[in-house]
Amino acid sequence: MAFKTYKEIGEVVQAFDLRYEKVDFLPNILVETPLHLIEEIKFTTTKLPYKISEAAIGEMILFPMLRAAWKSFSDDLMLWSHKSLYHHKKLAGIPDYLIAKQSAQGIVVLEKPLLAVVEAKKDDFSGGWAQCAFEMVTMQEINENPQLPVFGIVTNGDVWEFAQLLDKTFTQSEHFTALFPVENLFEKLYALLTLCKQNI
Repeated sequence: MAFKTYKEIGEVVQAFDLRYEKVDFLPNILVETPLHLIEEIKFTTTKLPYKISEAAIGEMILFPMLRAAWKSFSDDLMLWSHKSLYHHKKLAGIPDYLIAKQSAQGIVVLEKPLLAVVEAKKDDFSGGWAQCAFEMVTMQEINENPQLPVFGIVTNGDVWEFAQLLDKTFTQSEHFTALFPVENLFEKLYALLTLCKQNI
């Protein structure tokens, strides 16, 4: 079953008998944002046509932000780009980006997936969350541990939204985070990766 089977999050909630709630679950963590990241994102948004395509948004905004936040966790977590997810030896789909546990077998092996990042195609956050929620359910099934939280992000580059799936409860943050100021978004991503690290 492909991730795009569902068109809105309510369909995923019903299909997998989940409970939906809206609560801000991310901890507040103060961390210094790398100056070069702030400068690069500002340069990109003022000098480059980053909104020209989904691929451009991913390459110019999403990946640089995720990579910068992930670097401090690279001994424990792995950042994947467009990595296929298989469940019961069947292709379940290809998330835009994944954060997973770092494998003892090396960087070419996908370990427990913990965070799925989905680009909201054409600003379709409803469809983006349907896809992301299904990815999160799939990750939970792969991990075979419903008590291990998995997380999701849906973004169009300018707006970032966050969610958590723990057991049968799907929790979506009440508030979105904007790209600017970059420092706020960096802290949210850092907090999310902190939870990923703590839970493994």
